[in-house]
Amino acid sequence: MYQKNTIKTIRWGIIGLGAIANDFASDLNRVSNTVIQGVASRSSTKAKDFAKKHKAQKFYDSYVDLLADESIDVVYIATPHHLHLEWTLKAIKAKKAVLCEKPLGLNALQVRQMMNAAKSEKVFLMEALWTRFNPTMEAVLKQLKSNPIGKLRLLKADFCFHALDQSTEHRIFNLELAGGSILDIGIYPVFLAYILFGKPQEIKAYSQFHQGGSELQTSVLLNYQDCQAQLFSSFAFRSEMKAQLYGEKGQLCIDADWFQSDSYRLLTQEGEQVYNHPKKGIGFCHEIEAVNTALRKGKTEEARWTLQNSLELIELLDEIRKQVGAIYDFE
Repeated sequence: MYQKNTIKTIRWGIIGLGAIANDFASDLNRVSNTVIQGVASRSSTKAKDFAKKHKAQKFYDSYVDLLADESIDVVYIATPHHLHLEWTLKAIKAKKAVLCEKPLGLNALQVRQMMNAAKSEKVFLMEALWTRFNPTMEAVLKQLKSNPIGKLRLLKADFCFHALDQSTEHRIFNLELAGGSILDIGIYPVFLAYILFGKPQEIKAYSQFHQGGSELQTSVLLNYQDCQAQLFSSFAFRSEMKAQLYGEKGQLCIDADWFQSDSYRLLTQEGEQVYNHPKKGIGFCHEIEAVNTALRKGKTEEARWTLQNSLELIELLDEIRKQVGAIYDFE
């Protein structure tokens, strides 16, 4: 266990060395008092090459061996979705702090298992929803407290990119790997609605499916007492990916790509005002710094994105998948 203010350099391990892990590792090397202590892949060659590229101290061809490394403080889990539960639980059992890629679990049952394990072992656990820590997102949430566009009435947000050239074996379409847009990218607009409005009173969702059987694109309507959220995710085309928030006295637009944007704008009767908030590196630095700070303070959660937040978010995604029939055989 960590003692408050005793750690100066946070030593990270990475499990699962795909594209997102590459970006994450690049940003780890941009954060002060942070070192990549070890990386693990089931391919020794891949682990070695990754370690060389990102200046990791050690590399492993076994996830288990990385978790046994006592010099590692915190593990970033970047495996495909269906492996999050297994390796998060094993990391927690090994007394490692854990930052697990979104979605934290495939469903609420899995997330509760992780929460209970982390609380039992008294170790840090957080879902890697990097957008929550993006400077633009932080600024938007702060700005909205002053009610700049009046009573909020509508959110429009999407996350779409073209992937129809990928085979049905690709992770985004492979049902055995929990493929489909909802958990992969649909989580982002649902997260935005949740962080702005909380839990809705009513959910309506509609999906269309890929030829291999996985969910291809989904429309979601979240109904609240005084406002609504219109959300969409798709692997069939690329959208503008702006997030638009409408109030009775104006609009707030988070510029493209909204989930990693460097700016937003207010449109009111007084005109348009642009606010720039550049992110560090690729954008993972802020999330990394949040974890590092929490560990240095001896905390087991980060207040801006708690385990309860992750549970409530996955419950919304559970209901969406239930309504459209995007359920996996292994659940």
